[in-house]
Amino acid sequence: MEELIALNPALNRPMISGPHTRVLVLPADCVDAFQRNLAAYDRPLTSWQPYTLKNGDSLDRLAAKHGIALAKLKLANGITWRTKVGPGFQMLLPIKGTDAAAEPLPAVFQPPVQPKRRPGGNVYVVKRGDTLYGISRRFGVSTDSLLRWNHVGVLTTGQRLVIYRNSSKTRKPAAPVQG
Repeated sequence: MEELIALNPALNRPMISGPHTRVLVLPADCVDAFQRNLAAYDRPLTSWQPYTLKNGDSLDRLAAKHGIALAKLKLANGITWRTKVGPGFQMLLPIKGTDAAAEPLPAVFQPPVQPKRRPGGNVYVVKRGDTLYGISRRFGVSTDSLLRWNHVGVLTTGQRLVIYRNSSKTRKPAAPVQG
C-alpha cells in the first residue's frame, strides 16, 4: 500500500475514481499480478461514495448515519481545523453495508507522528514547497536519516521534523579572518 501511494501521490483518499485517475502507476513487476487480481475480484471495487455537502448537513450527523467515527471521517477526507466545510464541499462517505467504517485507514491518512526530540536535535517546520531532498541538503543530512528520525511518509505543510546534526561532519571550516 505504501509503495502504491508513493507512486501515486494524488491518490490521497480511500477511493480511486474520476476522470483525473485514469492512469495508475504500479511497480513494473506487479502489473500482471494486479491485472489478474482485478479480473478475479468479484466484490464491489469501492466501499466509499462521493458526497457533496448540502445546506443543513453536519459532519456529526453524516458520520453517525454512515456508522463511522467523526475523527475517522475527517481523517479520510483531509479535514483539519483549517478546512472550510460547508455546502458544496465534496467528500467521501462509507457506503452503508460495507466494512469501510470499521476498516483501518492506510497510514497515509493518519496524521504525521510528531517526533520526540532528543538532545542535540533541532525542530524544523515544513513549509509549502519543501521536499525531503531539499531539507536534507539545507541541513547537511541524508534523506534516509530524515526518514529514520521522523518516520515520514508524505510531507505536509506545518509538519514538524526533528533533525540531528553531527557537528564534526556538518560544520564548515572557519573562514580565515583578515586582520
